Parts: sequence; C-alpha cells; structure tokens
Amino acid sequence: MVLFFRQQRLLLALTFLTFVASLGLAPQQPGKQDPYIAFEYGPRNNFGLLVLKDPDGKKVKKQLTFDTMGQTNGTLVRIDAKDVEFGGEGGKFVIQGTEKDVPSRSVWKVGNVEISQILEIIQGKSGKLDTLLVRYVFENKDTKAHKVGLRVMIDSAIGAPENDGVPFQYAGGSELVTTFKDFPEGSVPEWVEALENPNLKDPGTIAVLTLKVGKQLEPPARASITLWPGAAPSAWDIPLESFSPEGSRKDSCLVLYWNAEELQPGKRRELGYGFGTRAKVEEVKASKPEMPPVIEPPATCCKGDISVQHAQCALKRTLGIIPDEPPLDVDLDGKVTEKDVLALVRQAMALVKAPEALGEVEGAPGVGEITVSVPNIQAKAGEEIEVPITLAGANRLGCLQMGLNYDKTVLQIKSVEKGPVLAEGAVLEVDESIPGRLIVGLLSGANAKKTGLARIGQDGILFKVRFVILGQAGQKSPLSPHRTQAWEVTDDPIPVRTTDGQLSVPTPPTVAAREVPWNYLLFGAAAVLLIMLGVMRRLRVGHNQV
Repeated sequence: MVLFFRQQRLLLALTFLTFVASLGLAPQQPGKQDPYIAFEYGPRNNFGLLVLKDPDGKKVKKQLTFDTMGQTNGTLVRIDAKDVEFGGEGGKFVIQGTEKDVPSRSVWKVGNVEISQILEIIQGKSGKLDTLLVRYVFENKDTKAHKVGLRVMIDSAIGAPENDGVPFQYAGGSELVTTFKDFPEGSVPEWVEALENPNLKDPGTIAVLTLKVGKQLEPPARASITLWPGAAPSAWDIPLESFSPEGSRKDSCLVLYWNAEELQPGKRRELGYGFGTRAKVEEVKASKPEMPPVIEPPATCCKGDISVQHAQCALKRTLGIIPDEPPLDVDLDGKVTEKDVLALVRQAMALVKAPEALGEVEGAPGVGEITVSVPNIQAKAGEEIEVPITLAGANRLGCLQMGLNYDKTVLQIKSVEKGPVLAEGAVLEVDESIPGRLIVGLLSGANAKKTGLARIGQDGILFKVRFVILGQAGQKSPLSPHRTQAWEVTDDPIPVRTTDGQLSVPTPPTVAAREVPWNYLLFGAAAVLLIMLGVMRRLRVGHNQV
C-alpha cells in the first residue's frame, strides 16, 4: 500500500512538472515539430510573428512585427466599394481560429460574403519550419455578384519595438530602401525583405515576405514600403511618405493591395503571401542573395521563346521597373528604349506568321480565362465593313499576340484601329504582308503616371479591322483567330479561348417570273372581235337601207 501511494505521488509530481514546463513555451501549432517561428493572435484575430530559432537552430525570441499579436497591423476588406476592418464590428466571426489549430482558420462574414484567414507554418527553402503561409479566401454565398478586394498592412519591427524603422530590399533592387518605395501594378517583385540592421554585410535577422507564393494563390497587384500610418487605418490607400522623416522617429511598414474584382455567386477567390526568415548573408553566395523560402523567382523577366511578353519586359525596363537584361537591348546600343520595345513586338509577330506556325492547333474550345471573339457579319459586294475583335473575361491583361485568318479572294484589309478597351498609350502593331492573314501584337502600355503598366481589365473591343468586300454574292470568308497568346501585366501566361466568325456576301433576292394569263387574253380578244363584227354588221345594214 505504501508503495502504491509513493507511485501515485511520483505520477502527480511528474504531471505537475510537465504542466509547469509547458507554461514557458512560446505559442506554436501542435503537430509542427521544431518550428523556427510562431504566430500570436490579437483580439480581432490579426496576428504578429516571432522568431524562435536562428538558422543554426539556436533558441532566440525576436519579433518580426511591432506588436507580437499584430495589433498595429491592419487588414482591410473591400466589398462593393465599402471598406471594413477584418474582425471588426462591420462583420461577425463564424469561426475564430487559435494558435493551436493546424492550420489555423478564422472565418469572418460580411453579409453573404465569407472571408477565411488561414495561417499555417510550413517548410521554407531551407527545409525548416520557418515560413508562415498566409491565405485569404473570399466565398460569395449570395445570389448576386459582389466586388471584393483586400489591403494588408504589416507594421515591421525586428528584435524590439524600438527597431521599427527597419530598411528593406527587394528582388531586382540593388540598394536598400530607407525612405519609401512603391511597386505599382505590373512591377510587384517576387519578394521583399526587412533587415534588422541597415547593413547588407551584417543585416542581422531578416524577415522575408514572399509576394508570389504560387500554390494557385493570387499575388498582390500592388505593394508599397512607406511610413506606418497608425493602427488599423480605415483608408484604402496608404500615403507614400518617407519612413525616416528628419527629426522624427523612424517607422516603416509594408502594404499589399489586391484590387477589387467581381466575384460571382458560389465562386471563390484565393489570395496569399508568405512571411518567414532566411539565412544570414555570409552563409550564402555573396554574388546572389538567398531567395525567399516559398518560391524561386525567375532568372529573368523574359519567359520562353520570343513573344510580346518580352516586349512587355522591355517596356517595364524603360519605366525603370526591372533591371537591365541583355535580351531586351535589341539594337545593342547599351540601353533599352521604346525602339527596342517595338522591335521585340515585331519579332514576336514574325514568329506568329512563320509558315511552320500555320498548322498549330489552338487551345481546347471552352477552356480559358479570357475569350477573344470575332462576330458573324454580312456585307454586300464592293462595300466596306468594320469587324470588331472583342475581348471578354480580362482582368490584368498586359499583352497579346494573334493572327486573324480570312479569305483573300473575298476580303481585303483597308485599315486596323485600336478599340475602346485600349488606353491612349497602348501599343498596337499590325502586319498585313501576307494576304489572307493579319498579324497583331499589342501591349497595354504605361499607366497615366508612367509608374507602371496599365492593365486591360474590361470587356469590349480590342481592335477593329476595316475590310473591302471583293467577293461576289453567295461567297463567304472565315474570320478565324490563330495562335492567340496572352500574358498578364505580371508576365504570367493567360489561357485564351477563341471564337471564330464569318463574313457572308448575301445573294440579292430574285423576282419570280409572272405567268401570262392567256385564258383572260383569249377571252378579251374574242370579246373585242365580236364587238367589232357587231359594229361592222350594223354599219353594213345601215348602208343597204340607204
């Protein structure tokens, strides 16, 4: 019996010690063995990030956000032009996740639109659990469409709250950002890093924000590094100001924007980014910084064979959005200019019209994110007719190349003009050198402020082709898009669906031959003859009487 009580006391003591030891642990997700980072929730389920271990596995405890629970961060949800703070009074929680959930999912509802915030610690490039994958999923559970968008503001601070004016560097940049930096649409980098120390040789702890994580998650359309505007700002656009104002405290933040887009009933929209750490600069090759933990950026802007996407990269270079790349300097004069942009467009068009391209099969009908269509139309012989080439489903279209096949014996091109969906600065190049085949290359062009690319984001007419009708009555000509390819302003390819059209030269209606009413004519002639005989007879009788 004494032995039994001793065993019970020992078991209780072990249980108590285990409980006490657990009190000192930093928050982390169960089932995640040996994480290098942890997140903590605030009252509205905004969150902050902590580093638990350095790259060598040594235990540390460093914050990567000013408030470890993210209470100075801000997540603004836009629904039909109305902005509400995620987790605030403008909606209600359906599910409120905790740090113990794997993954941790919080569902917040505004009307009939649900917004899920999903946090999960995953392995980064190092193979360690050093990256927080942040996802936002919009679900429209209404019977009508809604326009939904998101703006995330991260109040950066590394090591201590006093160190909240940290500098940044970004993919493609060569110098530290110590004032402010805007990445307009079409120029958002693959990653942005915040450095504990303003020294590239001794940066200390590095916070990596991967803006293009893949995993079918939509990246932000715009990003900016600027002065922290205050906790949970209600304004959608955060002003661009120096976070190192003279005579004032340094205070930097990173702002990510996902533009408002229409979400149909029953549909989802999934957005995301990565937040983690990386190895020290001296632990990697000095000539090339270690890339962020979620994805690898492309070696260059240009992708694949020559296409208008290369011309789009050249346009970005002329705006100072991306660094120099040798393939973009077509004329080899040591700089990339608008002349190189047009040269690359024309090179891409030459490949579209190459003989070996004539038999290439288009994508499967009914499959695609955008649709390029040509209508069925009629015109008389000798007339001029304008044929609109229309676009549907575009959101962030930046460039497109295509051919348009037609019957050269029926139609002759007179002119090609921009359609209303193209901005004033858009580039439209055409090649009519092969009768029966029109080649088109177009770029969305620079935005009005010349700070980035304009985007084609509406349905309508891309361009208009004016034809002269050579054909005769009864002839027809196909109007078939060929080898149509498109890319977003982010240089990601867009699947394209095409719809063929046709031009017909109508046959004029013929007048039916009228039948001659011979029976009536005969009766009429007989009647006239009888009348004449009667008259002659009377005249003869009268003459005899005389």
